[in-house]
Amino acid sequence: MASDISTQYSLFWLLPMILVAAGVAYFLYSAKSPWGKTLNIVLAILRGVFVFILLFLLLDPVIKQLVNEDEKPLLLIGIDNTQSIAEATDSTDLIALKRKVDQLKDQYEKQGLEVIVSDLSGNNYDNAEDIVNDVNNTNLNYFFDYVLNRYGNQNLSHVIIVSDGIINRGVDVRYKNYPFNVSAIGVGDTTTYKDVAITDVLTNSIAYQGNKFPVNIKVLAEKALGEELNIRLLKDQKVVADTLIAVKNDVQSYDFNFYPEASSKGLIEYDLVVNSLDGEKNLLNNKEKIFIEVLEGKKKVLIYANAPHPDIGAIRSAIETKDGYEVSLYIKSLNGRDTLMNSSMKPNLVIMHGFPSSVNEINIFRTIERKFKAPVFITGIEKQEIIYVSNIYRGLSIGQIGGQIDYVTPVLNSSFNLFSLPESTPSVLADVPPVITPFGEYSITSGGQVILEQQVNGINTGRPLLVLDQDNGNKKALLFGTKWWAVRLMEHKETGKNEVFDEIINQTVRWLTADTDKKRFKVYPQDREILEQESLNIIAEFYNDIYEPVYGNPLSLKLFRNDSLINEYEFNNSRTPYSITGLSAGVYRFEAQAKFEGKPVSDSGQFVIKLFSIEKNNLKANWNDLQFFVNKQAGEFYTTEQIDEISESLAVDNTIRIHSKTMYRSLVEWSWLLVVLLIWISIEWFLRKFYGGY
Repeated sequence: MASDISTQYSLFWLLPMILVAAGVAYFLYSAKSPWGKTLNIVLAILRGVFVFILLFLLLDPVIKQLVNEDEKPLLLIGIDNTQSIAEATDSTDLIALKRKVDQLKDQYEKQGLEVIVSDLSGNNYDNAEDIVNDVNNTNLNYFFDYVLNRYGNQNLSHVIIVSDGIINRGVDVRYKNYPFNVSAIGVGDTTTYKDVAITDVLTNSIAYQGNKFPVNIKVLAEKALGEELNIRLLKDQKVVADTLIAVKNDVQSYDFNFYPEASSKGLIEYDLVVNSLDGEKNLLNNKEKIFIEVLEGKKKVLIYANAPHPDIGAIRSAIETKDGYEVSLYIKSLNGRDTLMNSSMKPNLVIMHGFPSSVNEINIFRTIERKFKAPVFITGIEKQEIIYVSNIYRGLSIGQIGGQIDYVTPVLNSSFNLFSLPESTPSVLADVPPVITPFGEYSITSGGQVILEQQVNGINTGRPLLVLDQDNGNKKALLFGTKWWAVRLMEHKETGKNEVFDEIINQTVRWLTADTDKKRFKVYPQDREILEQESLNIIAEFYNDIYEPVYGNPLSLKLFRNDSLINEYEFNNSRTPYSITGLSAGVYRFEAQAKFEGKPVSDSGQFVIKLFSIEKNNLKANWNDLQFFVNKQAGEFYTTEQIDEISESLAVDNTIRIHSKTMYRSLVEWSWLLVVLLIWISIEWFLRKFYGGY
């Protein structure tokens, strides 16, 4: 350890300090004293040195030290703590395996290594026996990425993974490279048994009442040659669709569809079941649950335009990306106004493009508004239309309009908070071509929410581009400008998708068509769909007359499943959700009741608990992929029978890494220096006292 000393101030001050210290000593001991000359010189030196050290400390001296630290080589043992290992391994054998891992840890520690035992989530354990195999998915990619980020800068010598090689989440580690060596201990059972499994189910999360919806099922049969499979789709324990399959190969996969009808609305639970085979070992993968939310019907959107325009196609295409909307188009110049006026259509939203562009069209607008009694989304507002739009939307304040056009780029209003948009919205909008808007001064004065504003030459003008407004429950939206089709086209060219433009339009349409909810008591789950092991978070809200939230009110909540009461809870509403755990998979209904301002209030709803059993679907250990990975990572593969040999056969680099670092410490902070000074001055005081100086 090398040391050096420096000061915060110039060493030029040393000379005056020496002179001052010498002067103090001379002044104190130059007079005649009762002791001898030799002692007088000693006392003068003691005092002079003491004064000099005190003065020197005023320069704030700092000691610079170069310190070397030894870092032991690190061995990390990762234990696969997923359910597939517990299901395929006898519990006694699993405990014995973990004890051997602890012994392996001790053996490497005796060789001078630091050994850490961790599960796949990155939690460290003193003993492998404490690790519980209860995780419902295997993500080795997460584990190795965690190791790289957490220990990559340390003296990481080797990683040993104890796993069955089954990967069902994350990126396949076989196609990744890590800057450290990895060896593996293969556990589990690699034997192929007679088995039939539902390996995947694909379906829509939403269906519409009266319509049929697809349910895609994938089934794998192994060692089942000559068997007959009966796959059934059940609702309320009744078969709604089924099929018979004769297995003609030792290993065979099947992919087929059911098309049940969504007969009743609400959250509907279906069971997929395939019959078990004689001698089949794993029966957990013979069934699967799916949950479908059946809605009453699609919402109808009417687009009424003065004339054909590419913006109409862009808006329509955006809306039709979402299942749940049925779009109808009427062009005044092609279909005529009477065709629409005589129709029996009952739209949930009317989108008007290029309306109104004259005094006469203001009357047409009001006629359409009265007939359909639906929210209105006005688009295609250019230099001519803006004057007439201000006649039907009083919240639009027009200053000077010169009858000219302006080229502006859209920019997201940072204070808009009615709904969320993709994180990429600002960056995508920064690269789109300009839209054509009316030139002049105009603003929103009614308290409407501005989503997009106009930007000219990189400067936000504050003028509105897309506005939402609601007056006494009547919703409106205004989209200024034309050439929006080019915005959608450019986004697709730059990003390969239309996420931002489509989401802006769809969120606007969703807000316009959503029912206005002014209930003063609301109870709802934070997430309508959760997994079986997750907590259900219930949010309860009370509102006063001016619709401000009120907290601390008691309420009761009843949970039902299949019309049977499961449990009842009582709690006070607060800013944090009420958490419920321990619910099994299924569709639940809840009823909440309370008293608020002396009146009984209630609310109800539904939610789904999903069974997450991916670990139990496949219990066959995959050592081949594990061996491929460790070979690529310059490691070795061992079975559980070879675990006792690992510490002797696996060459782990035990080189100690030396780290040098520079440390700075002020002498003023050294407490022992104060002690030395006190002793020093005490010696002078003692000698003077002893020889009669005081």
